[in-house]
Amino acid sequence: MLVHINGELETQLRDETTTNIVISDNRNRHNFAVTLYADAVYSVRIQLDCSRQYDSDLRQADCNFAHHVNVWIDLNDDGQFDASENRVYHQSSVNTEISGDMHDLQIFIPIIDDTTTKAGQHRMRLSVIRSEAYRRQCGNTDHVETREYTVKIIPRKICRDFSRLTYCSPGNFICSTGSSAIFSVQLSGEQNSMIHDEMTRCSSINNYEDRSHLAVKLFDNKIYRLQIQLYCVNIKDYENPHRQEPLLVGTNCNLAQNLDVWVDLNNDGSFDESTERFSYNDQHYDDNMKGYYDLSIAIPEIDEENSVNKPHKMRIILSRDEQSRQPCNNADYGEARDYTVHILRKSYY
Repeated sequence: MLVHINGELETQLRDETTTNIVISDNRNRHNFAVTLYADAVYSVRIQLDCSRQYDSDLRQADCNFAHHVNVWIDLNDDGQFDASENRVYHQSSVNTEISGDMHDLQIFIPIIDDTTTKAGQHRMRLSVIRSEAYRRQCGNTDHVETREYTVKIIPRKICRDFSRLTYCSPGNFICSTGSSAIFSVQLSGEQNSMIHDEMTRCSSINNYEDRSHLAVKLFDNKIYRLQIQLYCVNIKDYENPHRQEPLLVGTNCNLAQNLDVWVDLNNDGSFDESTERFSYNDQHYDDNMKGYYDLSIAIPEIDEENSVNKPHKMRIILSRDEQSRQPCNNADYGEARDYTVHILRKSYY
């Protein structure tokens, strides 16, 4: 098994030790280290050397079908790998006839909060086991391989101060049981940056949350996919605002029909309806009444008005009433959030 991760500050983890070579106790490779930014996504490539591990019958089968690859990082340094510390954000397979079979994984490093995620060095465990599909079909669980490495998590440096512009209030949105609320916001950007927000909120007074500390870097003259997932508020969620896992209600949920996003592209402190507003393209619901919204965010080419590499305010408005589809001064059932977008000139990179 070969492992490769490109990190920050000119670091990388490249372990070319094949499976049939004996490694020290528990296959610890703590001398292999890589530096990663918090609040960022990284690619991990694992190459499985199936020809050295299995007989000819298995080699004729799909090697990826026979394995499941996972990555954990002990983010809080408690000596355990909790389920919440599983870092696999996305996984795909890359089949190559020449060099064997590979797995490409994306791992997400959360923001540093000094409680669940701490800055500094952490143990990272990588495991390869028989896949569930293989075990069901073949009943074979003989292969398990585990390796441990070292990951150093550091905060991302902000090159420029945040804009001191004063923005209008989104208004007084309210939330109650039976209403829909935001379950997650995801926007993948450049240079391993990403907004991955699973904070849930339901307030009967002012359902607004300033999430400007969550930022993403985007290239100019490029389209990005913003994914927002809704859920139906249960009475238990409403009574306990600190609940981390909101219950989903399968019936009688009044899902809001309007979801709009504004990005202050020219940094003038306001949101222009004609050039800075983005609306969803498609919407569907599953059996649990979760709502999924995909929005295309088209970042224009940088010009004199659209300042390069400066923070821009991104505002998300979830509303039920057509009259509340505006960035400011709303009064309806719904929710409002603010995030930060850095726009980079693509030709510079």
